[in-house]
Amino acid sequence: MQRSTENILTRITYFILPLLLIAAVPSFISGGSIYQHYLEPHLIPEALGKDIITILCVPMIYWGHSLIGRGQQKGWVVFLAAFVYIFYTYSLYAFGGILNALFPVYVALVCLSFYGAITGFLSIDIGLFKKNVSKAFPRNSMIVFFAGTALILYGVWLFDSYQAHIQKVAPEHILIIVLDMAIILPAFFVAAWWLWKQRNWGYAMGGVLVLVAFSLGLSKMVALAQQMLKGFDYSTGMLLFYSLFTLAAGILCYLFWGAVSEKRAWTIVAEKKVIAPLEFVWQELSDFFQLDAPSLDIEKEKEGDPNNDQKGAIRKVRTGKYLFREELIGYEPYFSYSYKMLSGLPARDYVGTIAITELGDGRTNISWDVNYRFRFPVPGILVKRRIRPIMQHTLDELKRSLEKKYDKQQEAIG
Repeated sequence: MQRSTENILTRITYFILPLLLIAAVPSFISGGSIYQHYLEPHLIPEALGKDIITILCVPMIYWGHSLIGRGQQKGWVVFLAAFVYIFYTYSLYAFGGILNALFPVYVALVCLSFYGAITGFLSIDIGLFKKNVSKAFPRNSMIVFFAGTALILYGVWLFDSYQAHIQKVAPEHILIIVLDMAIILPAFFVAAWWLWKQRNWGYAMGGVLVLVAFSLGLSKMVALAQQMLKGFDYSTGMLLFYSLFTLAAGILCYLFWGAVSEKRAWTIVAEKKVIAPLEFVWQELSDFFQLDAPSLDIEKEKEGDPNNDQKGAIRKVRTGKYLFREELIGYEPYFSYSYKMLSGLPARDYVGTIAITELGDGRTNISWDVNYRFRFPVPGILVKRRIRPIMQHTLDELKRSLEKKYDKQQEAIG
């Protein structure tokens, strides 16, 4: 499921990145003139502040996507924080009736960020995320930050709502009040509760929300700075609150990032299409102790469990100057088998999977995926440079031998 959701998010990313630039860059270049018929003059700096952070969301999403591609769960935190910020910001624009030429873009961003955030939350490996959390995680500080912020803002927004009720006039920031009281502040309370109970989801949700809080705080600080420069009235109390809010959120982001320690993950993928049906290909590949590739010398070291698809079997694989010991850990007939490397390379959590899929017209695709981890990038790159040529050369040999065997079989039948 995780791979399918990652593919969905990749497609959403392709759409959302250019839309973000289309939505934010014209406003930034024009100084907010595209809002002048839809917002009061003193609110335009606030919209500009949000657009500036929106532009920063583009590298933020790309960075998160890159971390996810390397198997780092922190990438989901960056990715989701950007999507939540986009949903919040462009919900204000879309529901706020900013019906300029970019209105369809605002609606599209609300849609994509909403479904992207849901898909992203379904994709996080919460158990793995929690395993990477150290004792330095600022759990108590996050609890105080989330609960304290939620209580303060609930008080402020309820007071504003009461004042509006007395005056019979809706406040100009009514959408912010609704989104905060209905979505953001309840999420703060939930994150604080889960962190207090030390639940796995609390740690991931806490990371997402402090990054969202920092982004929203930065956009507000930019807006207040522009209001001061342009001579608009501003609240000293709000300036003080958002200054402390943004500073606290920034510190918590820094502490969070340092407390979630993940080794750098690497992936190598090689594929080859074979002109032979899936059943024939699987028959030739399914034996863990034999691959019809001349460059590989495979020796059986240990038989596996005959009652569990031979899992636990160990083989030695010699190719060139390398000697690898590998153990069978997964086996799905007519689909794939997986193995982990026991020795031969200085990599950790090294797992390889050979899988086949039917392409139709008597053709089969063989894919070979390898995943491993390193804390530092240079050894990871060196392992990748060693393993990728071996994988590709082995698949080339398999293609030739499988197609040759299949042709001979067909000739014998004919």
